[in-house]
Amino acid sequence: MREQDGIGIGIDNNCALEIVNGYYRVIATHENANAYKVYKKKTRIKKEIISKNHNFKSINTLIQVLEGTDDDAI
Repeated sequence: MREQDGIGIGIDNNCALEIVNGYYRVIATHENANAYKVYKKKTRIKKEIISKNHNFKSINTLIQVLEGTDDDAI
């Protein structure tokens, strides 16, 4: 990730990213378990929590990088 652009997905224990026919959702057995979108923005590595939802969302929304501040850089 530091050498090239792209998006990675990080997943805590007790959490899963379910993908079906171009749609996804995040499910977890523990409230504090999350999935994360990890990507490079300028020179910093950023991390965003992917919201948990019972409904499926288009995979296209998962691969978009949101504009925002550098406050969530890791």
